[in-house]
Amino acid sequence: MLNNDLEFLERRKISALTVGKIYIIKKIVSMTTRFGKNILVQLHDETHNVTFETFLPKRVAETLPEGVVASMNQSEGKYTLTYLGQSSQVYFGNTRSLVTFGCLE
Repeated sequence: MLNNDLEFLERRKISALTVGKIYIIKKIVSMTTRFGKNILVQLHDETHNVTFETFLPKRVAETLPEGVVASMNQSEGKYTLTYLGQSSQVYFGNTRSLVTFGCLE
């Protein structure tokens, strides 16, 4: 039996987002995986009218308080995320993805 209430969303790598583009945060979920604490965020791209999921960088997940996550979930699309690209510094052979959060007025 299929459940019509289930919604399957595309999952994208954070590095696949468009640099400088503002995405609306629809939902944010803090979870513990085998790799430690992670945050899965559901973003909406108004330009293409598409919603998808992505994991935030690990260092963001480790520092974002649960109260902020709860506040973002209750905001009904008030908060945004902008992908700033990859850092120019290399750490242990990897670059870092940079993001910033914003708020719609």
